[in-house]
Amino acid sequence: MKIVVNASIVDHVLSGLGVYSVNLIRELNKLHDDLLVYTSCPENCEVDLAKVRLISRGLQPSGGQEGHFRRILWTQTSLPLHLLIDRASLVLSLLPEGMLFPSVPQVVIVHDVLPLHFPKEYPRQQYYFRYCVPMLLRKSKGIIADSENTKHDLIACYGIEAGRVRVVSAGYEKKRYRMGIDVERVKEKYGLTSYLLYVGNLLPHKNIRRLLQAFACIAGQLPITFVIAGTKDHRYHPALEAEVQALGLQNRVLFLDYVLTEELPCLYAGADVFVFPSLYEGFGLPPLEAMACGTPVIVSNVSSLPEVVGDAALMVDPYDVEGMTKAMHRVLSDEGLSKEMRRKGLERAKLFSWEETARSILKVLDEVHNQGRLS
Repeated sequence: MKIVVNASIVDHVLSGLGVYSVNLIRELNKLHDDLLVYTSCPENCEVDLAKVRLISRGLQPSGGQEGHFRRILWTQTSLPLHLLIDRASLVLSLLPEGMLFPSVPQVVIVHDVLPLHFPKEYPRQQYYFRYCVPMLLRKSKGIIADSENTKHDLIACYGIEAGRVRVVSAGYEKKRYRMGIDVERVKEKYGLTSYLLYVGNLLPHKNIRRLLQAFACIAGQLPITFVIAGTKDHRYHPALEAEVQALGLQNRVLFLDYVLTEELPCLYAGADVFVFPSLYEGFGLPPLEAMACGTPVIVSNVSSLPEVVGDAALMVDPYDVEGMTKAMHRVLSDEGLSKEMRRKGLERAKLFSWEETARSILKVLDEVHNQGRLS
């Protein structure tokens, strides 16, 4: 079985999807010899160049709207031809950007349907998810979802038969995210002592505004800083800065912008608590990474997040600012609770790994190859 991985989403700077992609590719390469990766960033994919077909850098997500358009056009025109030339048995697309007229059987991974739930945040992508994705899924021989919640969304939004979707959880890098990390260098760099942490983008569905309001309620009681590690998106960062000013938190909130990969585990491990009150997640990798670093975690009780954290985290109603405040105050003021959450989080994190993710996806690919499709 010759597997081609469509890794056109991998960029020189890795987004969440990029992190998923390169880790999955690395583990698939260990498990399956006959693998070929279509990518413009082979240096990030960690496979031998003999297993790489170079594609244009113009397809990268950093190209914005133009890059997205070029990638879609390439997927519908060049990709089918390359697959025939390379005699692929099937193709794995790492996100729902596949062929509408496949030249070989294709399996598509769907991480979430965010543009359908929050169309104002995704003014262009909402149309792609509304009109193109359902056609793509109908043409695919197999569909993989990151969580039961995403599978439910595919069934509810697109009418996909449940048997055509397999749930395979994401993993995390166990060598990178772990206990025993030296956090002092990063703390010193950013001038941090005690802090609570959020990691992710600044889109409105991440619910950072309510989190700021909750933090304002405890800022006068506890000597702690709120660290927000996420690219300062010009569309949303000014409004959040204005909220910080309005709440009088100018010296208590630190926006770090994009954090280097080697620094992120140290930020997790050094935090007193990690808070992730998102209104929707297809999976939710940051809470898993935080638990693996031994940090107490608070998440919202919606979408896929309960699947990720189990009973190892405190869960809150993401619309309830007072509830968020109480949860943060509990963890920060109760050493026994904090210690128990660290223990449970470490145990929970052991259930996830990129190796297991790759093994499960390889089983799906085998099933499609042997049976023609999932059913």
